[in-house]
Amino acid sequence: MPKLRWTLDTEDPVFINCPMSPIEVVTDEGFAYANVSWDDPQPMDNSGMLTVTQVNYPGDSFYVGTHSVNITAVDEDGNIGICSFTVIVQDNENPEFNCSIGNVLVQVDMNSSTAQADWTLPDATDNVGVVRMTQSHNQSYYFHIGMTLVTHMAWDDADNQDSCSFYVIVIDKSPPVISDCPDYPVMSYTDPGQATGTANWTEPIAFDNSGYLNWYKSNQPFSSFPIGETLVSYNATDNSSNTAICLFSVVIVDNEAPIFYTCPSNITMATDPNQASAIVNWSDPSVSDNSDELLLSGQSHMSGDMFRIGQTLVVYNATDPYNNIAVCSFIIHIYDDDDPDLQCPSDITTNTTYGQHDTYNVTWSDPIVNDNSGEVIKPTSKYTSGNNAFNIGTTVVIYDAVDSSGNAAMCNFTITVTDKENPVINNCPIDTTVNTTTGLPTANISWIEPTAIDNSGYWSLTADMEPGSDFPIGNIVVTYTAEDPYENTATCSFTVTVEDNEAPVFTVCPDSQSVNTTNGEYVGVATWNTPTASDNSETLPIIVGSHNTTFKFPAGNTLVQYTATDPYDNVNMTCTFTVTVEDNEAPIITSCPDNIETTTDTTTDSTTVTWAPVTTTDNSGVAPNITTSIEQGAKLSIGNHTVDVTATDSSGNINATCSFNIEVLDDVPPVLTCPNDTLVMLGNTSSTVVVNWTPASVFDNSELAIVLYSSPKMSGDKFNIGTFVITYTAIDAFDNTATCIFTINVRDLELPYFEKCPESFTVGTDPGLATANVSWVEPVAIDNNGIKRTVQNYYPNQMYNISTYTVVYIAYDNSNNNATCEFVISVEDKELPNIICPGNITKETDPGIAFTLVTWNVPVPTDNVDILPTSVVPIPLVSPPVNISITGNVAYEQAYTAEDTSGNIASCTFFIKVEDREPPVITDCPPDMNLTTSSGVNYTTATWTEPTAEDNAGTPKLVTTHSSGSKFYIGDTIVTYTAEDDFMNTATCNFAITVQDIEPPEALTCPDNDTYSTDPGVPYKKDINWTVPVFQDNVPGLLDYSSNINPSSNTFQLRTTMVTYEATDTSMNTGYCIFYITVIDDENPHISCPDNVNIHAGDGSSVAVVKWSLNMTDNTDDLRVSGTGTQYNQSGQEFPIGVTTLEYVVTDGFGNMDNCSFTVIVIDKQVPVFKTCPDSISTETDPRASTARVSWDTPEIEDNSGQVSLVASTSSDSSFNIGTTSVVYIASDNSNNIAICSFNVTVEDTEAPVLECPRDIIDVATTTLGINITWPDPRYTDNSEKPVHISSTHTSPDVFIFGTHTVTYTGIDQSKNSGTCQFEIKIGGKYYECSKNRN
Repeated sequence: MPKLRWTLDTEDPVFINCPMSPIEVVTDEGFAYANVSWDDPQPMDNSGMLTVTQVNYPGDSFYVGTHSVNITAVDEDGNIGICSFTVIVQDNENPEFNCSIGNVLVQVDMNSSTAQADWTLPDATDNVGVVRMTQSHNQSYYFHIGMTLVTHMAWDDADNQDSCSFYVIVIDKSPPVISDCPDYPVMSYTDPGQATGTANWTEPIAFDNSGYLNWYKSNQPFSSFPIGETLVSYNATDNSSNTAICLFSVVIVDNEAPIFYTCPSNITMATDPNQASAIVNWSDPSVSDNSDELLLSGQSHMSGDMFRIGQTLVVYNATDPYNNIAVCSFIIHIYDDDDPDLQCPSDITTNTTYGQHDTYNVTWSDPIVNDNSGEVIKPTSKYTSGNNAFNIGTTVVIYDAVDSSGNAAMCNFTITVTDKENPVINNCPIDTTVNTTTGLPTANISWIEPTAIDNSGYWSLTADMEPGSDFPIGNIVVTYTAEDPYENTATCSFTVTVEDNEAPVFTVCPDSQSVNTTNGEYVGVATWNTPTASDNSETLPIIVGSHNTTFKFPAGNTLVQYTATDPYDNVNMTCTFTVTVEDNEAPIITSCPDNIETTTDTTTDSTTVTWAPVTTTDNSGVAPNITTSIEQGAKLSIGNHTVDVTATDSSGNINATCSFNIEVLDDVPPVLTCPNDTLVMLGNTSSTVVVNWTPASVFDNSELAIVLYSSPKMSGDKFNIGTFVITYTAIDAFDNTATCIFTINVRDLELPYFEKCPESFTVGTDPGLATANVSWVEPVAIDNNGIKRTVQNYYPNQMYNISTYTVVYIAYDNSNNNATCEFVISVEDKELPNIICPGNITKETDPGIAFTLVTWNVPVPTDNVDILPTSVVPIPLVSPPVNISITGNVAYEQAYTAEDTSGNIASCTFFIKVEDREPPVITDCPPDMNLTTSSGVNYTTATWTEPTAEDNAGTPKLVTTHSSGSKFYIGDTIVTYTAEDDFMNTATCNFAITVQDIEPPEALTCPDNDTYSTDPGVPYKKDINWTVPVFQDNVPGLLDYSSNINPSSNTFQLRTTMVTYEATDTSMNTGYCIFYITVIDDENPHISCPDNVNIHAGDGSSVAVVKWSLNMTDNTDDLRVSGTGTQYNQSGQEFPIGVTTLEYVVTDGFGNMDNCSFTVIVIDKQVPVFKTCPDSISTETDPRASTARVSWDTPEIEDNSGQVSLVASTSSDSSFNIGTTSVVYIASDNSNNIAICSFNVTVEDTEAPVLECPRDIIDVATTTLGINITWPDPRYTDNSEKPVHISSTHTSPDVFIFGTHTVTYTGIDQSKNSGTCQFEIKIGGKYYECSKNRN
């Protein structure tokens, strides 16, 4: 055979008309791309067989940017020819604003020269997309008053731009703001001796948001104002004619008192004949005032007035129109030299004092004393009315009277005493209440017999009963009588009450017993003999029991109680016994569930099983407790399970005759989960690959062994390139089957990758430029099968504007798997703006003010890119020209900041210094002053209205050689004031003060006013002593002394007496010491009350009669008796049941008091009486209720006290539950005496329960011979509100065959009343007969 020869083709294909690179075009109008066309290049190859691949074709759309177009031709031997060129699409289309914004009109913000304006931001559109939008001012910018041009700019990526402009117009309608305007009147006082005053205030400060103000003020501080109120106004107006006004009042108060130039001296003289007074004359004083206005004068007395004995202070008042008052005063002393006129009472005849041979405490009217002085003179005697002792016979009583000036008089009268006094019985026994002797209807009573006395010393005492006698039940009055030789008699009585408080005694009481419940009921019947009882009153007691032998006792323990009551309401309740009713009857199971067949849950080898409720009944009427060997709702595993049922009633009786079977089957297939679909990358040198995977996971609810296999391949088999479907099959132990599938794809999926892809970075603009030259190391693409092509959108070493650029490199391998390298370049402006401030400024204040107007040129910044139009901001926020206050040593700092469009901020600072060289001004320098020495010293304290100082730079410091209120000694003193401001500028003022001595002597010691009690038994006090006062004068020299009464040897009557001392110096200045001595009576009277009284109310009465007497004495005859006791008659008064406290208070004419009290206790032992008591009541329950409302007539009750309360265990017209209820009425009076009335109320239930069955179940179709039907249990109600026993002809669920079936439910309540309901179940459809050939 000829040899075959192979020729290797190594020649690459060639493109003969590859387009010239680059192809440059602009975007189509309105679009972000351009449709680009070129002539398709034609590939040629020596083999003639070529495969051409390309991504882009003529007419394709290219977005803005640079795009590489690659066309590849490959021959059969793998030789490759490439045609590559670049398409550059440029955007020269400007963005477009929708600029529909008109000019914006706003008002300045409150207290500001600027305002924030708000507008809708304009929209800008671009064929590519707006890259950046700016605005000259944003909506948070503060616009100054006037017009400001606002411009919005939009740039796209190609720096094409558009703009939108409008004006923001800021209007100032805010008036200036005046601060520190006085919010209260400015108060000042008149200058000394003047009708005007100087007022000062802190001037208000005005501020305007615009920074420009014109001031007007009606008055200056430190001006003179007339007395009264003057309105002061400050007006501030800005350049927009907005005005603010500050109004306040200046009030000048005249606080300078008028001056008395003459004032009369003290006057002493005797009373006019037979008068208690004298007429006195003097010359009126003279007075003047600084206000020169009419003075309103007043005086306590007129010259020529009548003055009474003693010292009288005469006062003149001078009041100017502004209520300033001056006082002139002097003393007028009138003395008495006339004797009193004394008239004694008539002679007196009286009886001996009770129980004495003498008489005591004889009372009479004090003698009548008349005196020209008109004073009340208390006559004196060795006998005192109401506090004395006189023997039988006649006694002469002598009285003396002395007035306060020592003038005296005397008179007398006689007192005759006779004996007409009755005997007195002492220790009369009180009323006595005792109980009967045990077992007897009587009581033996003893007492201590009373005694009798008589002032004559002779008497007899007799009684109608003796101590130690037997008294029957009831009240017996015992009386004693005493008689003296003069047939004067006295009696005393007391009551003996015998009460029966002995309760009856039970002689026979039944024992406790136990019985069983009646068959089918929850009650039982017990029998016993009625108890018997006896009583000491020899009357058979009344016996009442809580239950009788016909009563049906409920199961459990019931206490039976019997009560025995005698005729006196003594009660014995000690006969009690217990009846116990036991339940031995087991419950009945009326329905037991059928056997159950069910299947497991889908995820376990068990299932939750429930069954129809077990129904039961019990004689107790209470549902028995049902327990099961397997709980209802328990989970049961696959297999057979037996359930045993037990019913237990509340007495522990058990029924265990019910059980049923449950079978659990498994029909759930396994749960099979296949592996996820798998993509396998083929190796570079093989056409197959071994694939392994994790077998499918399987779960079965039975947890038994499972058969698992896969097809058509198993894990570990070899796979060719392609897609394979793998099926898994699982079969459990009960032949339940499950399957799942997954796929395996074998492909070449290996991607290329970039080595050293650059990180994102940021560069700043080149110095002084808005662009930057950016470079980076380009990444290299690597692939196991080689890189086919690489494309990119940006290139290094080019100029870039301020912006953010995302650089993307994409590499494709020969299988068109690609990799991406992406990073971000940010070009930022970090260059600060350039701003230069003016130089520092120094100025002086303008005349008369603390500030000056300063102006300067606002700096203009520059920047390498652009300055924000609103970025030049002064700190503080002020604009020149501006008023600046004195800065002192610390200059005012002014700064400016500038911000460029990239947020770079620069600032500059300069300083402004304002100096004060203007001296202060002192106004209202006080005039020279003439003064007199202060009391007791050779100097005086001088006060004046301080001068005021003002300064253009605030309030200066004002210092003085002497302060207002300083001490000034006799002679002339020069006072100097110096004002100095904070900047060492000064001013001065001077005035003279002259001090003269016109001071009278002063009493260094003067006795205090003092009060003395009368000497024992007399209405005056003798020989009062005190320390003679000591005087001193501010000028040394002898003093002339005088006084009206001397210490030690004197007599002071029951009144207040004035003592006067005078001291006169050599200059005829007179000083006084006046004090008062008061003599009072503080001797208490005496009163004694009887002992407390205990007494029983009369039979059938609510009161008792009581007698008593009082004894009173006092050193005076002026006694008054008050208190609760004065409301009763001491000779015999009726007192109500209870405690009455009698209190007596005796008071003499000087308010001295004594008191005593005792109690009268009236005891009530009589029990209330029931006039009527209802009989026992039987009735039926109200319709549909477990109760019956029962009414009866309230028992009638009466009591001797008239105060009785009635309490019922249950009120008439109340609701009573089924059964027997005892109703008890208890009547009690206020003394806790008690009576009882009781009866029974029996309520029977005759109303049947009401059952509500389910609706009829009809048209149930079935193809089987029978069908299982389930329905809800019927609802029931019963008026008793207690459980109802329910039984039925069918139990849900149940199997029903074709036809109509009636289901009947019957309910029986605990009173054996029964009710029923019914519904029908209709079964229809077709069925087939089973044959031996059918399964």
